[in-house]
Amino acid sequence: MSDGREVILKITTPRILDLIKKKSAEKANKMKINNEAAMFMVAPLVLINMIDNQSFDEVKLEMMLKKLPMKDMNLIKKKCAKVISESEVQLKETCGRCELEYSYTFPFGGEFFGHNIEG
Repeated sequence: MSDGREVILKITTPRILDLIKKKSAEKANKMKINNEAAMFMVAPLVLINMIDNQSFDEVKLEMMLKKLPMKDMNLIKKKCAKVISESEVQLKETCGRCELEYSYTFPFGGEFFGHNIEG
């Protein structure tokens, strides 16, 4: 951030992506805004793990984010959007019978091939 603080994001998993989608839909319905706008409000609250090696509850984190300069908030939102977009793959398919085209999102992350257990 512009004031030298370090922000550490969580590793994005399918569960975290689902949580962002769920909270975004709830906020969109509550505030009567579209899901994408709500996602930009929710994603930093879900994805930020620590600021300067300190964890914060969601209420305190939201208050801190509201006080940030716009430059810092835009940077955080861009990083969150990048993390989310890199964690999903958009797939498009065409049905062999009816030739209907459809697309779906496939979550792809560190948990895709299972947990890594070393020992």
